[in-house]
Amino acid sequence: MGPAPVFAVSAFTYSNSGNLYVYSVVGEGLWTRTASCSVCLKPNADGSRVFGIDRGRRQLFLVETQTGREIGLVSVSQEASLQASPSGHALVVDPQNIRLISPAGKAVGQVKMIPEFTTIKLAPAGDAVYGATLGADSSVYRFGTDGELVWQTKIPVGGSNSLTVSPDGRYVAAYNVGLENGFVLLEGSTGRVIRQTFFEPVENVTSQFITWVRFLPDDGGLLVDYAAARDPDSGHIEEHNLLWFDGSGTYQARCGFGPNADILVSADGGTCVVVNTMPLDYDAPSTNKVQFFDLRPLYVR
Repeated sequence: MGPAPVFAVSAFTYSNSGNLYVYSVVGEGLWTRTASCSVCLKPNADGSRVFGIDRGRRQLFLVETQTGREIGLVSVSQEASLQASPSGHALVVDPQNIRLISPAGKAVGQVKMIPEFTTIKLAPAGDAVYGATLGADSSVYRFGTDGELVWQTKIPVGGSNSLTVSPDGRYVAAYNVGLENGFVLLEGSTGRVIRQTFFEPVENVTSQFITWVRFLPDDGGLLVDYAAARDPDSGHIEEHNLLWFDGSGTYQARCGFGPNADILVSADGGTCVVVNTMPLDYDAPSTNKVQFFDLRPLYVR
């Protein structure tokens, strides 16, 4: 069993110096670290260690969650962003390069930043980095931990602005591809295209897009949150549908969750929470809804 959950608070003064405070869930102070400007944190899978970026000091740090003991320190830029994988690896994306950080807090590989990258994704196992581009040469790329290119696969013109990788690394989905805002399912090890799926235009909508793609465990396929946006006189509305595709990318079933829905799915894909935010009404109270759904009937075919 991993350590107890914690939460963090950062506080700064006008002199641009401050502190990062970490507490247990019962409010017990665990440790404090001096910080400058803004701080972002990413824990590893079991919560025993935390990666963080101190933008003011231009440092990435790795510390023990319970004690704050520093394990590793790497220089970064103020614009750096941070991803962490269940394997304990981290990915630092700077404007000029992409670096893979080991579970020991050491830089172990560097990928040259391609200016056209619209999205970068660290594989859950920490053994690969994926990137996608737009434009006439739209592609998905895979790089190894040494930063070398493993494969490049062209996708329809218009490219992709989002990527997701299956937990076992077998599949990669590039979504919001092209004008039809579909997705391309690829084989993670080779880049082979398994299936391309595009959606028919819906009448009287201003835009159609995929909010997120989630791979289900045990090769159960993938879930897609697909939205169609309208702008009536009453305000902006997004109609959300949850679509299920099998492991080959073939459409199987759907659930409609209504307007302006945030859909939160459990790790096993069996249940979800849906929060519907109603359009703002200045003349009457607006009521938002929180609903719980059993998704298991969706998969019965």
